[in-house]
Amino acid sequence: MKILPIGYVKACRRCKRMESDLTKPELSPVPIWRCKDNDCKAWIREELATSLTPECPLCKSSMLKSIRHLPKLVKKNSRKKK
Repeated sequence: MKILPIGYVKACRRCKRMESDLTKPELSPVPIWRCKDNDCKAWIREELATSLTPECPLCKSSMLKSIRHLPKLVKKNSRKKK
């Protein structure tokens, strides 16, 4: 393990951002649909579901309502409204 001098900020190799910028996002409880099959890991945010009772896109079984603690979605608008 390499010891760094005091005040030295290490840069992330893959993302080229400083470590101080890599903070954990704030999590909030989000309603989701998760697959009823325990072997399947599929889930989708409720706000992004295509129907009121969606079926699993991977295994086609039914889905259950649940809650997950996830980061908030950031909506990016490329155009400015006039």
